[in-house]
Amino acid sequence: MTNGILSLIRNGRVFLKAVAGCDGYNVDKLAKWVISHFNAYTEVAVWSDQQWRKRFPQICDNHGFGCAECRVIQMQDELGTLDGAALDGLYADPEIFQNARFNPRWACGLSGRLAVVELLYHAARRLTDAEIEARWSLPKGELSE
Repeated sequence: MTNGILSLIRNGRVFLKAVAGCDGYNVDKLAKWVISHFNAYTEVAVWSDQQWRKRFPQICDNHGFGCAECRVIQMQDELGTLDGAALDGLYADPEIFQNARFNPRWACGLSGRLAVVELLYHAARRLTDAEIEARWSLPKGELSE
């Protein structure tokens, strides 16, 4: 599976979710970049939602995370649309958006790669697999694409 998800958490809620249909294996590099730049207190640490929205696609490109044709980057305030175009129902569902590990490309929610990064006031950190599994679940049923 080459899908990948990067979910960014702020104040206990997902505020940005990037879903790639290809090159999802690069999510680790992307997560490390976010953490290192946030923890070094570069401008990333104080970006507004508008700055994340504007700059994050290029950062994904720079790290080989998906391509413009297969990548969807959503913010918490713009569910169900991408550049003004409507997306299917899974992308529009706020509960699915808030499930940091759920891949809205598939009804089963699976993704080949996943990184969840929590942005705290003073530092950023990647959540462990155990923390992710304890906090978010996937739907029961068939586990295939």
